[in-house]
Amino acid sequence: MRERWGSIHLVVPDALAGEHDDREVIQTYERTYSLIDLAKRLWRLIGNDAEAQRIQAVMSRAYERDVPTLDGSDIASLIEPVAALPPALRRELQLGPHDRLTMAQVEDLRRRFDRLDLEESRGEAAVHAVEEVIFDIEGLVEILRRAQAEGAHIIFN
Repeated sequence: MRERWGSIHLVVPDALAGEHDDREVIQTYERTYSLIDLAKRLWRLIGNDAEAQRIQAVMSRAYERDVPTLDGSDIASLIEPVAALPPALRRELQLGPHDRLTMAQVEDLRRRFDRLDLEESRGEAAVHAVEEVIFDIEGLVEILRRAQAEGAHIIFN
């Protein structure tokens, strides 16, 4: 991925959080928020707008709150489409061993999608772009599962 941005914070749920954002932070993950947007865009890239819309619906609900927050229900709703993305990418992009692209696929994706690190300056290393994103998306799934297991909410900034 070209650039990762935005922090997410696992926080202890607090009934007053809508008025006062003073919840106890369990863990902060820097440069992670952008992975949620990337997941949505990757679903669209491989032709599954329904999954992209599922992610968008969850995020829209989060931003309806005074402090943008994913509660337990939102986290559960987000885990499914995010966790399903790596196998879908493998299948739809017909990735090779170790989730690598061919150079022909790199050239094709350079024209169609600007959110992967497919710069020509990477040379042959560009074949790793989707492999790197899958690793990041799987990390996001682990963060969401941790929040779910701990009964935490997630807030953004």
